[in-house]
Amino acid sequence: MSRYTYVYSTKYGAYKKISNGEKALKKKKNTLRKIAKFLIFTLIFSFSFLLVFKLVNYLTTSPSFEVKKIRINAKSQRTEEMLKEITSKYIGKNLFLINPYDIKDELKKLPEFKEIVVRKEFPSTLILTVEEKIPFLMLKNHKYLLIDKNGDVIKTSFKKFNIDVPLIFFNGGDVLNLIPYDELDKFIHSRYYKKDMIIYFIEPFGITVLENNKKIFLGKNNLLKKWDHFLALKKELKQSNTEFEYIDLRFDDRAYLMPVQGGLNE
Repeated sequence: MSRYTYVYSTKYGAYKKISNGEKALKKKKNTLRKIAKFLIFTLIFSFSFLLVFKLVNYLTTSPSFEVKKIRINAKSQRTEEMLKEITSKYIGKNLFLINPYDIKDELKKLPEFKEIVVRKEFPSTLILTVEEKIPFLMLKNHKYLLIDKNGDVIKTSFKKFNIDVPLIFFNGGDVLNLIPYDELDKFIHSRYYKKDMIIYFIEPFGITVLENNKKIFLGKNNLLKKWDHFLALKKELKQSNTEFEYIDLRFDDRAYLMPVQGGLNE
C-alpha cells in the first residue's frame, strides 16, 4: 500500500505529494476546527437565550412595570368614572402582559363610544382616550331610545333620560333608518324650533308637528321651507276663521288642508 497521496494544489497548479500520515493529521485538524466552531456557536446561542430569558422574566415580573395609574381622557366626568371602574381590574397587572386590543374590544361592547384608543406609557401607566357619541334625539315608543346624529342607539330605557335633547314620538317600524337626521338638525337649530314642540314621526307622513291638537305633516325634506309655508298659511286661515284638522305639506308645490267640515286643496 502506498505511503503517499497525490493532492492537486491550487497554489502551485500541480499535484503535490503528501504522506498519508500528514493527510490524516490535516483531516483531524479540520474535524477539530468544526467541533470548536459548533461549541462556540452553541455557547453563544445558550448565553443569548439565557440573557433574553432573564430579560423577559425581569420585564414581566418586575414591580416596576406593574400598572399603577390609569389615565382616562373623556369629555364627561360620568364617562371617566365609568371607565375607571371597568378598567380598575388592570391595576397591579404587568404592563407588558396587557393587550390594548383586548381592552378596546371590551369597551366597544358599550354603545356610548364612537372611538376608543388604548396605549401604554412605560413604566406603569395605561392611557385610554375615548370619543363619545353625542346625544341628538330621544325617541319614544314603548321605551325611550337615545340616539346620535348617525342614527346609532346610545342607550335605551323605560324611563325618560335626563338629557336636554328634542323628544320625538314614533309608532314603530324601521324608524332609525327613516328619520331625516340632517333635516331635523337644521330644523332644531333654526328659529322655528321651540322646546315645547310636540313632534312625531309617522309613516308615511314623516315628521309631524302637533300644534293645538292639529297635525302638521312636513314629510322628510325641506322642513324649514315647509314650516315657513305653514306659518304663512296659518296666518291666512286665522284671518278667514277657518278651522282645520290637519295640513299636509309633504309636497313642495302644494298643501292639502282638511277643514273641520271637509277637504280643501290649496
